[in-house]
Amino acid sequence: MQDHFPSKEELIDFIQSFDLPPKKREICNAFHIKGNEPRMALKKCLYELKKEGIYSPTPFSRQHCRGVFVIKRIEEEGGMWARLVKSQHSKQCLTIEPEVKVKPSRLVSDTLLTEGATFFGECPTNTQVSPIKILHAEKLETSALVGVVLHQKGENLFFSTDKKYRSPFQIKGKETQQYVGQFVQANFVPEEKEWVTIQKVLGSSKEITDFVIEQHNLPRQFSDEIVHSIKDACVPNLGNRRDLRDIPLVTIDGKDSRDFDDAVWAAPDTHPQNKGGWRIIVAIADVSHYVKPGDALDQEAYTRGNSVYFPDKVLPMLPEKLSNDLCSLRPYEDRACVGVEIWIDADGHKQKDKFFRGLMRSAKRLTYEEVEEVLQARASDLSPPILEGVKNLGLAYAALKKARAKRGPLAIVSSEVTIDLDPNGTVLALANRPQLESHTLIEEFMVLANQCAAALLKKHHKLAVYRVHEKPEMEKIQQWKDLLKSMGIKTKGSFQKAIDFNKVFSSIKGDTPPILYDMALRTQSKAVYGTEPLGHYGLNLQDYCHFTSPIRRYADLLVHRAIVEVLEGKDHKKTHKEKKKMEEVGAHISERERRTMMAEREVTDRFATAFYTDKIGEEAEGYISGISRAGLFVTLHQCNVSGLLPMEALTDDYYMERQHPQRLVGRRSHKTYALGQPIKVIIASADPALGRLTFSLPASFASAPSSRPPQKPRSKRHKTVKKK
Repeated sequence: MQDHFPSKEELIDFIQSFDLPPKKREICNAFHIKGNEPRMALKKCLYELKKEGIYSPTPFSRQHCRGVFVIKRIEEEGGMWARLVKSQHSKQCLTIEPEVKVKPSRLVSDTLLTEGATFFGECPTNTQVSPIKILHAEKLETSALVGVVLHQKGENLFFSTDKKYRSPFQIKGKETQQYVGQFVQANFVPEEKEWVTIQKVLGSSKEITDFVIEQHNLPRQFSDEIVHSIKDACVPNLGNRRDLRDIPLVTIDGKDSRDFDDAVWAAPDTHPQNKGGWRIIVAIADVSHYVKPGDALDQEAYTRGNSVYFPDKVLPMLPEKLSNDLCSLRPYEDRACVGVEIWIDADGHKQKDKFFRGLMRSAKRLTYEEVEEVLQARASDLSPPILEGVKNLGLAYAALKKARAKRGPLAIVSSEVTIDLDPNGTVLALANRPQLESHTLIEEFMVLANQCAAALLKKHHKLAVYRVHEKPEMEKIQQWKDLLKSMGIKTKGSFQKAIDFNKVFSSIKGDTPPILYDMALRTQSKAVYGTEPLGHYGLNLQDYCHFTSPIRRYADLLVHRAIVEVLEGKDHKKTHKEKKKMEEVGAHISERERRTMMAEREVTDRFATAFYTDKIGEEAEGYISGISRAGLFVTLHQCNVSGLLPMEALTDDYYMERQHPQRLVGRRSHKTYALGQPIKVIIASADPALGRLTFSLPASFASAPSSRPPQKPRSKRHKTVKKK
């Protein structure tokens, strides 16, 4: 990084460090070139280099690959993404397999033909492609399906777990009984679309989590080399570390948590110039002490990207000896940590902070429920010293809430489904996790620590990964405004700031409809990891990174290493090659995060569906959370679980999809089904193997009067005969 206007030699060195010539904006960012005059001077320099043949951005800074591309769709919240499967073009050749965003389309196939793709410099995720044709799966070399074999209607049939295949497939071959109740991989039979052949058995249909792990190719075990490498690992001695063992730090986590990343402590600030202020310490497990850059353990952690949490098991990013033992801040045991001491004023604004490496000893392992008892001034079984410490945390949190309210982060209330399983894996109960004040307390302490970490990295120009959350796309904002208009909610906000969403929520009398929170979430861009502090829209913060969970996130480990470099006075400048490598790391761990979220959501959906298998025919209340040509997606109030009310279940009329706002309208009756509309449904089917919950309508609801009276039929015109 440079602070001055670059010389010609520096420009050439920078340009030639890229495989593709960088854009002018990238050069300005690298050399901190601001203002009209410096930018004009840079433009002139680049023009001279272009004449010399050194810089030629127009034909090469963007790779436009013409021809036919086969794209496999990946559905996620916030849009449709696809991964390149194969391409057919002559001169240009793709050496990467990027994920690209697919422009809105009515096509529902998971395999699409596209007419081309444009890759913007080093950011292939900015690519957008337009689907032009459905490509039948049997025409693909990679035409594999994953599903389950079930015995129905007197025969063994293959049901795909891909929800776009709603009908079962016939199985080629005589010996099919052995596959019943098994998750399998199958291929289409050439020229016979309704038949498949079984290629591989993946596991029992009762082993929901194991199947999803296999399907998403998630790593299970650590190699013997890695396990052996940490056999002799132990907690370091105090040495030059700060001794925190006399400070009663506590961890606050869920009841079932086993890896404790963070511990907190707060006390009134006694400095006379900070009356009403607070001293806060956030101590985080020092994973960087055990995981060294480039070793086998580090490479495995990078490959995994993060831990994966399922209702019945965990796939940790680090071996259990580290994740649940040496790195976990267990009570009454010495643990290495990287900490930050923060001073805030009475209104929650940071006055200063100080990072350090330390040795701590947790005074207590607390649960959210125990802390909630104290925050709500209810009776508590905690010992007096711990009780006093929790009260101090609550008072410091009250100050942080003032700063939070002024900052205006996105105030979306989301419901997380909790699943209670018995030892055999049977779902005993589903519930929405209660929204506790103790959850927000820990969140605010962690956000504060993450802010401080990002500010430190930015101040010292350290190469690391920041958490970047960009503004919503205009198209998504327009859809959001359409929804508000259809619900009679007036707004003047541009939604360029998160507080505009909060104004909508606060303007509603009574409880905010869940659909508004759902749609607000869908409007948001995806948060990713990048090498520049481009801001976090949802938190309304300019500088933000992840620092507080290095046991379960590789991004946090990278931030710890950068902070340790600052503490040790290491200040060597990173090369452009190293920065490029860090950008690749950010893209990789962002992709791993998406993969993890999809796997966790899929397991939750399957377990939730299993809960309803013995509730077929029961009535449930919910609201319309999605509309498509396939029917209505309904989310149940009881536990935030969604299913499909198929179009064929709407038997009282022929319904057509309409946009702006999105809705279904009956052709004859003009009855309307709109987003957010309350609805009662009957549990028609629940298939945990396929993860599909299907609804039907109660007879009374299906025949309910139209929301808009039918138009009177036009009277026929008769010719009048004039009497002679």
